[in-house]
Amino acid sequence: MMSRIVPWLILSLLLLPAANCQMDKAGTDAPNATVKEALFFTTIYLDLERAVVEMPVNGTGYNLTTAIEAKNISLTEGNRPVNLSIEAEYWRGVHTYRLNFNRTENAILRFEIAATGQQFISPVLTDGPLRVVLPAGYATGNRLMGIARPPPDRIETLARPEGNRTALIWASAPARQVEVDFYSERAPRALLISMALLAVLALMVAVDYILAIRRMRDVRDGEEMIWLRGRRGRHRG
Repeated sequence: MMSRIVPWLILSLLLLPAANCQMDKAGTDAPNATVKEALFFTTIYLDLERAVVEMPVNGTGYNLTTAIEAKNISLTEGNRPVNLSIEAEYWRGVHTYRLNFNRTENAILRFEIAATGQQFISPVLTDGPLRVVLPAGYATGNRLMGIARPPPDRIETLARPEGNRTALIWASAPARQVEVDFYSERAPRALLISMALLAVLALMVAVDYILAIRRMRDVRDGEEMIWLRGRRGRHRG
């Protein structure tokens, strides 16, 4: 009986992580921040394949420095596109973009960078409020699954058409670079189920081992009894 149950438990443990990984691959499109939101925050919208950065700028130019190549750079003022020229340089692992444009007030600079998986390190340093918005259906804060470093000053929930999204907010502080490890909201439950199955499997293996030892002892004791009886019979003869 035990020999038939154990393979099924092992198969279940192998299939459960695969199903969870498939579930984690669902991504979401990053929405634009409202003008009011973007004027106060540098906001990074995370996806599993890209990150969209929106930050406030003023004046007639801006020097953007990133650790990852920036794409689809654009500038808007009051939802109106602003013409700009871009001079790009790359030196020793650093991308520098010199942006020149007509004088603007409360404009929003937007660009995209590549992102892979569920670990993110901010590509820019900011000396103002920073907000990192996780994909819909994802969370952070479980030390076994992933946390944000440094810890955010507060966490908010943003209502979006694709679903509620968790926003991690760091208040105004000296330039900082943040790292966020995030995971599917269902992942902790899947991990708990996996651990429970492993515990059951370990218990069943232990019980099977104990029963096997007892059977071996019974066989050995039976053989000893047969040998002793045979020896006594020979002595009597």
